[in-house]
Amino acid sequence: MLQAKKINENSPQRQRLNQAKQQLAAGDEYIQGRTDRLVPPERMGALLEQMLNKNGRLQLVKLDTLPVKPLMEESEGIKDGGLANIVPLFPDDAAKHIFKHGVQITVRGSYADMLDYLVALEHLPSQMFWGMAQLNVIKYPVAELTLTVYTLSLDKTWLRV
Repeated sequence: MLQAKKINENSPQRQRLNQAKQQLAAGDEYIQGRTDRLVPPERMGALLEQMLNKNGRLQLVKLDTLPVKPLMEESEGIKDGGLANIVPLFPDDAAKHIFKHGVQITVRGSYADMLDYLVALEHLPSQMFWGMAQLNVIKYPVAELTLTVYTLSLDKTWLRV
């Protein structure tokens, strides 16, 4: 029995199981360390608006929440640059139980004012992951910026803005 137990401990399946446990522990540690610094999902919209009001020169055109999605979807993988860096920390199954909560905001104003707004968002003590930023010039010097940002959570619940 001792010999059978020893053989079982060295089996490839046991090694894969131990490796998956280590990856899951590393992922949990990463999320726990980041949770304190990430913007809570329910505060995303309010924080973006608050920073917009501090700027004072930009006009809010639109603010929408995006549907909650698993961090890593089965068929697509991660396309957003900021999120792609953390996916390798998780086994495939674990990454499907971490959810990304997104907000898309569109603001109107000058390029310089939009740049100030983005810099202010980057310097917040609470962090967000950047998804997409698209700038369209309406009529010089007025432009519209559509920005998509995400936060992560272990909770699938999402409060609408």
